[in-house]
Amino acid sequence: MSKQLRLIVQLGSEVVQTEELREPIVTIGRLPENKIVLAGPQISGRHAQVRSEAEGIVLVDLNSASGTFVDGVRLLPQQPHILVDGSQIQIGLYLLTYRSREVEPEEHPRQGIALSEPLPSHQPQEAQPRIVKEPRPTLPALLLETTSPSKYLDQLPIIFQDSDLFRRMLLIFENIWEQLEQRQDCVEMYFDPRTCPATFLRWLASWFDVAIDPHWPEARIRALLPELIQLYRWRGTKYGLTRMLEVCAGVTPEITVSPSSPFVLKINVHLPEDGSDRSGEKQFIEELVKAHKPAHVGYVLEVRA
Repeated sequence: MSKQLRLIVQLGSEVVQTEELREPIVTIGRLPENKIVLAGPQISGRHAQVRSEAEGIVLVDLNSASGTFVDGVRLLPQQPHILVDGSQIQIGLYLLTYRSREVEPEEHPRQGIALSEPLPSHQPQEAQPRIVKEPRPTLPALLLETTSPSKYLDQLPIIFQDSDLFRRMLLIFENIWEQLEQRQDCVEMYFDPRTCPATFLRWLASWFDVAIDPHWPEARIRALLPELIQLYRWRGTKYGLTRMLEVCAGVTPEITVSPSSPFVLKINVHLPEDGSDRSGEKQFIEELVKAHKPAHVGYVLEVRA
């Protein structure tokens, strides 16, 4: 007897993929290099891993932005979680069901067939993910009280520590220098687009020779900068163009290629209806398409609200 291990991937009530777990590590994420590719802005490039270890099949969240949930509980990053038969994994809008069953040696599981199995009763098929929006990490400013002892005074001989006037004089310099030293201890936060001050964002973008529109909201710039290396890596591909539009314009395009015109991309973009003027957005989307499409192909862009 041997075990047949697989993940059944569902989007809503539709089974979109069934993956047999035959390899030691199966990666899940948005990038095309993953074994299980899930589309959508809530999916990280490398979102999670399924590993075959001595204690069984384990799932590991790879510091994803929106989180990985097993049976409704969010996993801690980089902490292995053992899967059991029927475990339900929520990643973005996708529901992955882990199945493990004993098979006879003569049984040969058919590949490429989506097995639609009933979900356990404790979670409905249309379950939506619980997205936990974490606040931007910050550190409190160091403010010293006038009644507190001076750290600088502790470094001096005991003869100086009885002088209240000397203590108060040292506190003047301590209130200035201690805050600067604290900033130096956490200087890496100034070079991370997720934690740096808003005034640093365009300076960080200049490292990648990226022109940032002055009218872009701060959240859009913070979302773009951490992905620039991966976006440049996939530039000129269908995935690269799709992800660039998702990050910069907030829309997910439908990109198709007709067999009769293999060198022409047909790009459909649906804008949400909110009654505002969309002419500027349409022009911005077309500029992104021109800059990030494959250089040797043409395109037909259709933007509708």
